[in-house]
Amino acid sequence: GPDYSRPVPLGEAVDKEAWFADAVFIGDSRTANFRDLGFMPASRCYAFGGGCFAWYNNARLAAEQHPAKAVFFAGMNELGIYKGDPEPFREDYVALIRYFLELSPDTVIYLNKIIPANEKAIEEYPGRAKVDVYNSLIEELCDEYGWICIDTSEGFSSEYYVYDGVHFTVSWYTAWWKNLRKEVGF
Repeated sequence: GPDYSRPVPLGEAVDKEAWFADAVFIGDSRTANFRDLGFMPASRCYAFGGGCFAWYNNARLAAEQHPAKAVFFAGMNELGIYKGDPEPFREDYVALIRYFLELSPDTVIYLNKIIPANEKAIEEYPGRAKVDVYNSLIEELCDEYGWICIDTSEGFSSEYYVYDGVHFTVSWYTAWWKNLRKEVGF
């Protein structure tokens, strides 16, 4: 039997940076700020503003790296574009990820839940009020397709919005990055 009088030997240390070395990040302008603020190298971040249906070129470029992991951040733009209707978002998001997986079938997929916009931004695009519906849909997609759902919003508050009510301050990006690292396993 096991010898409980001896300490368990330490395993190899986890190289936290190695997790990110074979990961890609695909998303919108919120995601692009991770790159622009220096949290990740540009070579790992495929992000720009706009809805996920416009991301096919970025998805192709990211998939051509054949990463072990891909983290998708989508939804805020789609809440406005689709006026809160979850079905077109579901169709477009699934189609985008299937396209990615056709090019890189062994990649583990992570879908990040959406951090809501503030009231000012919701007034501009009322569909943004349906963030909980979209987040439930993201959970359902992960259950249905075996993808991993992550929620990186811990500690978020309204003080972290910038003028537009959609994007965030540098201090939130620092906290968000820590949350992301925690959610993906360390």
